[in-house]
Amino acid sequence: MNMRKEKKRTMNNPSKILVVNDVENNMALLEKKLQDTGAEIVKAENDIEAMAACLRHEFAVAILDARMLEINDYALLKRLNSDHRTRGISKIFISDSPEKESEKLKGYKVKLSDFLKRPVDAKHLSAKARGFIKHQEKSRILEHAAREWKTAFDTITDMIALLDDGRRVVRCNQAMRDFLNQPYEDILGQTCAALFHKDGKIPAECPFARMEQTRRKESVALPVDDLYLEDEVHPIVDSDGEVTGAVHVLRDITAKVSMEKAMTN
Repeated sequence: MNMRKEKKRTMNNPSKILVVNDVENNMALLEKKLQDTGAEIVKAENDIEAMAACLRHEFAVAILDARMLEINDYALLKRLNSDHRTRGISKIFISDSPEKESEKLKGYKVKLSDFLKRPVDAKHLSAKARGFIKHQEKSRILEHAAREWKTAFDTITDMIALLDDGRRVVRCNQAMRDFLNQPYEDILGQTCAALFHKDGKIPAECPFARMEQTRRKESVALPVDDLYLEDEVHPIVDSDGEVTGAVHVLRDITAKVSMEKAMTN
């Protein structure tokens, strides 16, 4: 599924807003003010109903009544923030007196996204909610793109690693993890020399140093144990032209080298 299809899927499944309020008239009024967001409104009268709804639905926004939260010492917010499934929900806090710094400070400590004062202006509330919904939609698309990129990265048969300017591995694909036969966490932060050379020393013919000078791809064939690996280093350059890292590509050319040696003998 590409990003365009993901965006279409998101649009076909309207976002959802959770409204938590124990006063029926207030609930109905908030629901009416949120109509033009195009979102599905799910209502809850207390903490238990709210958490149950969060387990059944994926919400972009939760509209929370300050008075209810204060009664139970913000227990609902604490529960939302402690669960990985719900901590990303944007939370709008509706209060009679959001100007109080003590109230704001307490709210921010429990990761409230915004404060609105009662009576809530319909256009203002709707605009706030639409903004958070748009943020969720962008996050979904980016997360899907990241998953697609990782899948593609891990299907490449060449060994690939992203190195920082100290030649330390920042990320590597599945082929490199399989070759090294080490846990991913143990590979990260190590230098390529430590990973591929028993003495941990940088070989004299290592192309990284040449790449730093030429700022272009450099490559060399290197013996590693009983193999020959073609070692390519592609520079990562910042806007000032400084090399900030490299893409390190290794491929097994043992069969090719063996054939060339056989032909010359």
